[in-house]
Amino acid sequence: MIFSLFLFINFFFMTSVITAFSSEDYYEGKEAEKLIKSGIIQETIEEGDHKHVVVEFDNDFFWCTIENNGKKTCVLY
Repeated sequence: MIFSLFLFINFFFMTSVITAFSSEDYYEGKEAEKLIKSGIIQETIEEGDHKHVVVEFDNDFFWCTIENNGKKTCVLY
């Protein structure tokens, strides 16, 4: 019984992680930078070690994170 529950939980988390990272709506590095520069910045949220921007691009909205070290990531919002 416990082993079956363990297998179910592992399968559930593996499939949810795989589907989360297989999305084509995740951009980082130069792709994220290009999206931020080409889109319309709707909102900026400053935090201690990074900032978030909401970018409108091609009728879609993206939640982008810009870290102080220059790393940029964007996800379809």
